[in-house]
Amino acid sequence: MKLVSRLEEYDDDDPIMVFDTPITDAALLSGPGGSTLRVYDTSTGHLLLECWLHNPTHPRRHELQHVGITAGRFSVQESTPLFALTNGDTVSRMNNQSGDVVWTRSSLDQGSLVVYFHLRTMPDAVYIIGLAKSKTTYTLRVTTLSIANGST
Repeated sequence: MKLVSRLEEYDDDDPIMVFDTPITDAALLSGPGGSTLRVYDTSTGHLLLECWLHNPTHPRRHELQHVGITAGRFSVQESTPLFALTNGDTVSRMNNQSGDVVWTRSSLDQGSLVVYFHLRTMPDAVYIIGLAKSKTTYTLRVTTLSIANGST
């Protein structure tokens, strides 16, 4: 068996929170609240893209770290978009080639009432799934965002 590539080790203050392997690349979020996006070529291990999605010194603290990343399994303007859920309340769409943020959508309560923990993409929408908190219960909350501009 031959080792083709290896990811670098990360510091204690930059732990890998979640990853996805869309098409031929590996996209991952690391750092507090999923602050840093990195994309690696899975055949060579080379770092293709690295950018901050929010300042790693200002993550919002929740009972659990709620981050997620997924790639649209479809093409938008000749590229596969990446979608990241960070801090449990912010969804961003990035260009997977340049790392440019196309749009960002944050919940108005900044995770104090609803904490999102999962996202799914379809060709026309992004679905973010979370829990709304009350004194005694949690309620499942699904929010739909437009692929084009992040509007609800």
